[in-house]
Amino acid sequence: MTDKRQAKRQKLRDDLLRAAADRIERDGLAKLRARDLASDVDCALGALYNVFADLDDLILHVNSLTLHALDDCLSHVEHAHQDAPPQEQLIALAHGYLDFAMAHRNSWAALFDHQMPDGASVPDWHLNEHAVLFTHIIRPLGQLMPGLDPEEAALTARGLFSATHGVVALGLQNRFSAVPPDKIREMLVLLIGGFARSASF
Repeated sequence: MTDKRQAKRQKLRDDLLRAAADRIERDGLAKLRARDLASDVDCALGALYNVFADLDDLILHVNSLTLHALDDCLSHVEHAHQDAPPQEQLIALAHGYLDFAMAHRNSWAALFDHQMPDGASVPDWHLNEHAVLFTHIIRPLGQLMPGLDPEEAALTARGLFSATHGVVALGLQNRFSAVPPDKIREMLVLLIGGFARSASF
């Protein structure tokens, strides 16, 4: 493949990725259509499948961008609170996660709403990227519970994230059983506080 052709292919890929990210952020994952994306970037419908395996592959790459943005957000929070007590660090990270979800609601939801077709698996490269959901919790968790071995710390971080995500997701969806949206931040403080107290026993 010539350099010129490769550059053209890369531009099409980048344009489709940007168009898909914009549409997901604006309209939500459920409304994403390959035909609309082809129209957005002024290419033939089949051209999409020359640079991505299928629409699911494109969505995975959009979600990859979202995970990198979330990582940047949580890294900033982690740095800003690195000298705070571990409980306060965890609360700040939970609030940072909520802030990101509120600011990018549809893109954030797509991380969890997207399902691969029957018989297809999420590729390892994308599964590994989801580590961002847990890695920022590990350091303050280690300060709070210094006796944890790495395997226990990883499992506990996943559990704490799951609890945090549950409060945020149900609250933002305004489900009947959820915390009211205006109380999510307060509930996260209570959740982390309760966890920290139990961890000290």
